[in-house]
Amino acid sequence: MGLVQALAPAPSRLDEARLRDGMARLASGVTLITCWADGAPVGLAATSLVSLSVNPPRLLFSVRRAASAHDALLKAGRCAAVALAEADLDEAQLFAASDVLGRRFKSPAWRLNDPFAPRYSGGVARFDLAIEHRIRAAEHTILIAEVLEVASQPGAPLLYFERNFAGLVQDPQPAA
Repeated sequence: MGLVQALAPAPSRLDEARLRDGMARLASGVTLITCWADGAPVGLAATSLVSLSVNPPRLLFSVRRAASAHDALLKAGRCAAVALAEADLDEAQLFAASDVLGRRFKSPAWRLNDPFAPRYSGGVARFDLAIEHRIRAAEHTILIAEVLEVASQPGAPLLYFERNFAGLVQDPQPAA
């Protein structure tokens, strides 16, 4: 469970605004990642949760080092990740905004008596994670975690696209 120091990034000639515009076109699932920090619930919204391996079961996600939950997640040995449903838009907005930290974890959908991590009852999938590796990369830290438990339930996923939360619009015609 160590922190791996990545090489310092070389200066880029790529225009940052163009890169941000391009990345905004990449639709991503929205996830809440939570842990305990000195007995208090801590969490953030992330669009970076991805499968790394099925065998052994591993996920990875990245956290901006300036994020309010960064240090707590770095120290935590475990955390929970919940892939949000369209119906969870309000929670996504709370966890995406840094100016409303005191309003997080107030919904009755939160179970704050679980010693593993704060639990949100919504979403389409929940993963219990043991953090194994922390890799510093540019302005983020990449966390690689073992999947200890997974639960899923039906629902339409919440996505982030074009700098906005969005639902998944499915084509009513089955693929041929």
